[in-house]
Amino acid sequence: MEYENKIKIGVSHSAYRYNRSDFLKKSGFITDIFRENELFSLHVFYPVMKREFSKSPRLIRSESSIYPKFWINNAEVYLNGKGIKSTKIKNSIDVMIKRVRKENIRVFVYMANGERCVAGNGLKKSSELLKRKLLEEGVFLISVQDLKNPIKLWDIRRRMLAFVWVDDFEITNKKNIYEVWHQIKFICQEVDEIRARNFGKELANLPEILTVEEITDIKDSFLDILKTTSSNKKILQWMWKNYSFFRKKYGFVVDGIEDPLTPRNPIILAKELSRLEMEFYNKGFSFGSSPIFVKENER
Repeated sequence: MEYENKIKIGVSHSAYRYNRSDFLKKSGFITDIFRENELFSLHVFYPVMKREFSKSPRLIRSESSIYPKFWINNAEVYLNGKGIKSTKIKNSIDVMIKRVRKENIRVFVYMANGERCVAGNGLKKSSELLKRKLLEEGVFLISVQDLKNPIKLWDIRRRMLAFVWVDDFEITNKKNIYEVWHQIKFICQEVDEIRARNFGKELANLPEILTVEEITDIKDSFLDILKTTSSNKKILQWMWKNYSFFRKKYGFVVDGIEDPLTPRNPIILAKELSRLEMEFYNKGFSFGSSPIFVKENER
């Protein structure tokens, strides 16, 4: 199925600066984001608070055990071994979250491992706190470093497109749920087969009439599983599973697709996947590994 709506993508300042590296200028996905084409709309999030921690602090502790206390108990943080209390960090992240809501940002590219995107140069782990808040908002997160790998890039792109397609889909009844599941079930089985199989059984036993809350929970489950990353091994296995099914049923063969036992590097595998996406689309089929498609001239 083809996706045509514009996707608003938030990008942290650190990730935006990382975009100046050579590989990103050559990367299909990130290039699409930064050239502001018809599909993607870029929204850069700059630091909003610098003064309080710009001189001497070395590290903010943002482990899971600290996070709830940080957010709930007056933004308690620890700097240079000394406990202080401040609401400025919390307020700065609140500002960014409000902007995410206002501008309907559903995808966010961040800089992992020590990004300084919230409170200036002093807070090396502030992105972990922002990341957790974005997850609470249901945002699809992308680590800009993952875009170095062509397979991770392909995996991110196809899951992101499926994510926004599901998010856009107005689900009001049981029939709509089955329509959505039919489109995304193979990619869900790939990234988390046990969870997807169990989920498929639950959907088979749904009552005819569903409450708004039940529908919302099901849709949230769809969106949540699409945030799960895959692996090279799974991607290759399911590529061949989907390709073999259509080759056997409809008899068409795509040139340049090697045997599954043939060793290949990530670049070759990514090219095979892109070739299959295009061939399936041109023949009017949906490629199970990448069910939501964008035409090549829009990439």
